[in-house]
Formats: sequence, structure tokens, C-alpha cells
Amino acid sequence: MVTVVAAWRCDCGIRIKVIGEIEAHHALASSIAECPRCGDQQLVYASQIVSVSEDVDETNHWLH
Repeated sequence: MVTVVAAWRCDCGIRIKVIGEIEAHHALASSIAECPRCGDQQLVYASQIVSVSEDVDETNHWLH
């Protein structure tokens, strides 16, 4: 089992982070991840999705 991480900025403006797993014999497997805020869907190359969350950038926290 291999852990994969995918991240993107959704059309609604938030950054999304998905953690998934790929089984060695399903290297080309894909799953659908949904934005937790708006439900927009993205294809993620993973046999199964472990978590979907809003990705908060801690480095810019002090700039606001």
C-alpha cells in the first residue's frame, strides 16, 4: 500500500488536500474526491480515499 497526497485550489476558492492509498496491483486506479465546501469533484489516482480536507496554509497565517 502506497500513500498519495493530491492538492488543488477548488473553483470556490479553497485549497483542498486529499490523502489516498494505492494498492500495488491497482497502480492505475482512480477515485473521485469532492470539495467539502461546494461538492465540486476531482479525479484522484488512488484505490481509496482516506481523507479530504481544506488545506490551511500556515506559512501565510502571520501575514493577515
